[in-house]
Amino acid sequence: MAYWLTGTLKRKVPDIFSVSTNGTTQNENFRLASFNEKYSFNPQRDNRFEMGWLATCGLEYHCIDPYTLFLKCSYSQSLTDQQKSYMINQIPQYNQTFSFSVGVLYSLKQKHNEYM
Repeated sequence: MAYWLTGTLKRKVPDIFSVSTNGTTQNENFRLASFNEKYSFNPQRDNRFEMGWLATCGLEYHCIDPYTLFLKCSYSQSLTDQQKSYMINQIPQYNQTFSFSVGVLYSLKQKHNEYM
């Protein structure tokens, strides 16, 4: 389960005011304008809660005390729509996320294994 706290829109769009032509050819060149702004939530449209499932697999290799190397792959699939039903024939939108992690774990507490 997740809750959408905040959002940011980062995009590049054609800047129609920066059109340039190349002499006698019919080509027009547009520059791309970047923008980065905070997303404002619409309570009638945006669904801020999300529920779904998560599948993870990974490998760990204990090399030297207290270090462990790991490699992990995760996939999450949302089962709830990102948007509330606010119009007719609305196409549902679901989040799908892949993540890959590689790292080193450091254990603060030392393990002592005793074999009998």
